[in-house]
Amino acid sequence: MRELVMRANNGDVEAEAELAREFANKGDYNSSLQWNLRAASHGSSSAMLALWSIYSNGRGVPANQNEANKWLVKAADAGCGAAFLPLSTRYELGDAGFPKDPVKAFYYVEKLSRVKGWDSYGRFMLAQYYHTGFGAAADPEKAIILWETLANEGYADACYKIALVYALGKGREQNADIAVQWAQAALNSNDAAVMKLEVIHEKAQSLLNTLYNSENGVSSNESAGGCYIATAVYGSYDCPQVWVLRRFRDYRLSKTWYGRAFIRTYYFISPTLVKWFGKSRWFKSLWKPNFDAMVSRLKEEGFRDTPYID
Repeated sequence: MRELVMRANNGDVEAEAELAREFANKGDYNSSLQWNLRAASHGSSSAMLALWSIYSNGRGVPANQNEANKWLVKAADAGCGAAFLPLSTRYELGDAGFPKDPVKAFYYVEKLSRVKGWDSYGRFMLAQYYHTGFGAAADPEKAIILWETLANEGYADACYKIALVYALGKGREQNADIAVQWAQAALNSNDAAVMKLEVIHEKAQSLLNTLYNSENGVSSNESAGGCYIATAVYGSYDCPQVWVLRRFRDYRLSKTWYGRAFIRTYYFISPTLVKWFGKSRWFKSLWKPNFDAMVSRLKEEGFRDTPYID
């Protein structure tokens, strides 16, 4: 520690940042703040990122979101790869004091895709953005190529996306056998780029159930990966009500064992219900009031009805 202090006092920026971390680990957040400020003034991007966390969480100083945001942007501008992800997320959602800006979200995701250790996440999100035209011109073929590359590297969520491509026949000729292969690959994978493995496995199993139970493959109008009944009720997997429900599934239900049990049960039962009754007026009339009330309540709790990529 003494040698570290000497180096820091002599202007060694790496020592300054390391000393800041040492003080933070000991719970001395005031000293950590001072050394981070000093290291940041000498160009340390890791210290800038630490200052974002300090001001966000109020460690050693009162929480200050504006100050936190300033340091997050500075860290990204200084080339800190770990800053690209939170920045892209904030610009995607319009969150934590940042405006919603698809172009900037795309810009930081593209930078993230070139950061070692984060490149798979970045490439997957780039594919999502190209697929939906978020922040850049829609380019489904480019999205599929990125998914295929990641799928061949063994990423479960990309395997699942390619399974959907072949199941729905969107971007590639519909082929149930290839869809089954990729859905099985998603089930067998233990490496995920974005989503939790349990969620991916549940979606992949749901898709397999649909493929095994369907004589003609999967209709392009079906959700194929989840929210079957809601999709049948509202007529689309991509509509405000279903976006709310998909967020609820991923942000709340998937976080607990009983929520995941519900998702598994829903995915097991609902494809058959929709196959039998999904086009019936009485079926939609039965479910719609319940879904409407649930969506309204979830929106009051903060679940957004803006486009959602899962």
